[in-house]
Amino acid sequence: MVVMSRLNASIDNIRDLGTKNLWQKEYIYDMPLKHEVHSNKVFWKGCFDYLCSQFDELNPDEVVVGNLADNNIYPFLLKKRKKIQQITVLDDGTPTLEIARSLQQGFFRKTYHVKSVKNILKYISFFNLWLPLISIPRKLTFYTLFNIELRPEDTLIPNKYNWVRRRVKEKETTRELLFIGSHIVDRNLVSEADYYDSLKIVSDIAQKEGLDFVYVHHRGESEKIRNYIQENYKTREFSLPLELAYLDESRPICFAGHFSTALFSLSRIYDVEMRAYLFPDSKIIGSQHESASYIRYLQNVIERDSYIHSSRLTN
Repeated sequence: MVVMSRLNASIDNIRDLGTKNLWQKEYIYDMPLKHEVHSNKVFWKGCFDYLCSQFDELNPDEVVVGNLADNNIYPFLLKKRKKIQQITVLDDGTPTLEIARSLQQGFFRKTYHVKSVKNILKYISFFNLWLPLISIPRKLTFYTLFNIELRPEDTLIPNKYNWVRRRVKEKETTRELLFIGSHIVDRNLVSEADYYDSLKIVSDIAQKEGLDFVYVHHRGESEKIRNYIQENYKTREFSLPLELAYLDESRPICFAGHFSTALFSLSRIYDVEMRAYLFPDSKIIGSQHESASYIRYLQNVIERDSYIHSSRLTN
């Protein structure tokens, strides 16, 4: 197993759940922050060279990745494409939906592969890869909770969270509504004002129902967003992924959020209420990397999900 992360404390906690027996050897690359290196090329080449060197040492038949289009992973997959026999894509949450949809509908190459002239030049300069002449990955296996449509050559394996579910202990529930925060303002998906308004609405709903509103910070939140929320609401942070934080602990009577990946995964693991408070389509902004149409599509997926109770916030 090769891991590239700045969250080594979380890795240690996951090992304690019994995962250390699932692989023969670990290779840990402690990723630097971009501002800690003197150039973008040094940062991206560091990740790329590390993966390539471990691949050459291990010579595996199969490569298992999280986000197929991750900026660290994708150039490595292209570089070693002639030697990799099989690529399996583990659920990386909601990005899995858009990657699978883009492959199936034929816009993956434009959206994730070529992207822009700037991206083409980056791949030539950093990785010695000429993107226009390279084909996109074929014959992928998706291990996912989502019932997604795939290309004819791809394979779907349903993720039912059996390993995690076997470790859930019977515990009492608290009177908390635990709201799963997100950095959707920092990603320019909704406005700061609309995000704050949504928290006030959900907090008021919780209060009317006799529940304690508790906000879980997202590690990607800006300091400004984090400070505002801490000043106005009770907050909490976890070193473990939220899906693993309550295996042997008293858990909230309700998890809530907007369109967080955790709503999907938590709903398959714990037998408690899941709520999604979705934005009106008119409030979705979108960005270069996450279009407004994709976010609207994602909200529609949540509305069709039988595990999650969803409602639209009012304009």
